[in-house]
Amino acid sequence: MTLDEQHKATTLRLLSRIPNGRFTTSMKVAPTAGMATAFILMGDNKDEVDMEWLGWKPDAVETTYHMKGILDEENEPLKRLPVSGGNASASYHTYAIEKTDTTVKWFVDGVEGRTTTNSDPAKFPEGVEWLMFGVWDGSSVHEWAGTAKYNG
Repeated sequence: MTLDEQHKATTLRLLSRIPNGRFTTSMKVAPTAGMATAFILMGDNKDEVDMEWLGWKPDAVETTYHMKGILDEENEPLKRLPVSGGNASASYHTYAIEKTDTTVKWFVDGVEGRTTTNSDPAKFPEGVEWLMFGVWDGSSVHEWAGTAKYNG
């Protein structure tokens, strides 16, 4: 896979909807400033549960959830979970998102790092049935992701 200035992202999506379950991946993440690696559960309604890694901050994974495309600002919208060894791009690590109708849990190397519960359905992601994985150029939000430097 190559990212260049014309093609700034790639996203893979499972063809079947999966409403609940534990979704696990073992991977190394993109090691470059400006690059964001994402492991996502997405809904047609823009509700989202995700884990994102920033190439210039490989010591942790950012966990977030959104309702209708908007972060829940009241209930810790973003939580960084440390990656053992301090570098998610140097070696393989196992990450998981576990979703039920009442909870979402995030795991790093088998350790639960965050849980959110459905205490208010208006503030809990629902319909997040599409499992997706992607790497994208986050330079448009450079204060968050850094700026990508392309060869050539």
